[in-house]
Amino acid sequence: MFSQPTNQASPYSNLLFTIIIVTTIIAVYLSPLWFNSRLFLTDLPLVTEDNINYIQAIKLSRKLTKGLTLCIIAIIFVAFLITLPIQILLWLILSFGLGIIFARISELLFTQSGSNYNFTITTILLIILNLINGIILMPFWQSVKSVVYYDIICRREGYDLKLRDRSVE
Repeated sequence: MFSQPTNQASPYSNLLFTIIIVTTIIAVYLSPLWFNSRLFLTDLPLVTEDNINYIQAIKLSRKLTKGLTLCIIAIIFVAFLITLPIQILLWLILSFGLGIIFARISELLFTQSGSNYNFTITTILLIILNLINGIILMPFWQSVKSVVYYDIICRREGYDLKLRDRSVE
């Protein structure tokens, strides 16, 4: 009279679940890239333009990058791939070297092994690693931003146009 429910799932439910999860993961990781690409040039107008405040710089960045979101995302991705080996190498070398230095300091200063001291040493180590990483890689990222800004300004202003000579010969 009553049918027993089966424990077998439909093959489409697994496919649908996979599509939903993959789409969600892609959206979660790409939405900050879209946001970053629209605000990628906010600091450069503050430096180059006269009498501009931060709100005007944000508006100018959004205006300049309108329609170029995918191109700027590609530039950010390529620049990230260029800096990734440098970041990995820096983290390996610096974490090993600074880890040894901080281990010696903690042995000298703290005779008792407490978790609060180890946490403090680890936090200081991570702050120093991030500072050194930023000092080494920030000029590269700023130069990428300046090249993108110059390219967009040149395209918008028409500096790269080659006009024909209209003189009659």
